[in-house]
Amino acid sequence: MGFTPLGGLMMATRCGSLDPSVIGHLSSALEGGMPTIMDILNKKSGLLGVSGLSHDFRDVVNAAYPNDSAPDDSTETSVDKKYSVACGMRRSDNGDRKEISRDGVLEDIQQRCVLALDMFAHQAAREMLALVAALPGPLNAIVFTGGIGENSSLIRKKILSHLKCFESMSLDDARNERNDEVISTSSSSIMLLVVPTDEELQIARETLRVVGQR
Repeated sequence: MGFTPLGGLMMATRCGSLDPSVIGHLSSALEGGMPTIMDILNKKSGLLGVSGLSHDFRDVVNAAYPNDSAPDDSTETSVDKKYSVACGMRRSDNGDRKEISRDGVLEDIQQRCVLALDMFAHQAAREMLALVAALPGPLNAIVFTGGIGENSSLIRKKILSHLKCFESMSLDDARNERNDEVISTSSSSIMLLVVPTDEELQIARETLRVVGQR
């Protein structure tokens, strides 16, 4: 996060850090001026904008990596329904569940969802390395927390795949799949941890501390 939540990592509907020149390009390409641009960057970008499907991380994962047993082609899945309703799109005439038609252009929803997850993981690793550069000493541990960090073994593995510069860091796949508290191997020089967060409790504690000072 920078001056506003738009900075830093891409989020559910927020774009994350981007080249400022994008603002100039959008202003010349779109009608509506700055309010329209800010609405797009805040509410129609991020996972939703890249995937074209949903702001919900779970929907994007399910569409990117569907189960091996594909649903019957005659049955529209909940993901397809959300995609069609949200974006005004329809399934292609060839019956391919993954291809959605908009203005005569076919888009592969699965490829877009994979791209969204890959972008999220790459940006998370990039932001992490920026923080590492500010450390006064060596990196001892990497902590995954929050809804995605705590529950998605897939995204944790994707993020760590971009951190191969730490050659002696090692992920234990079995521990990662189980969402163990420690997901690194015993030989890893950097501990990899999954730590649950309780934002509501922390907010309550901080509020009590401030109120108590009055």
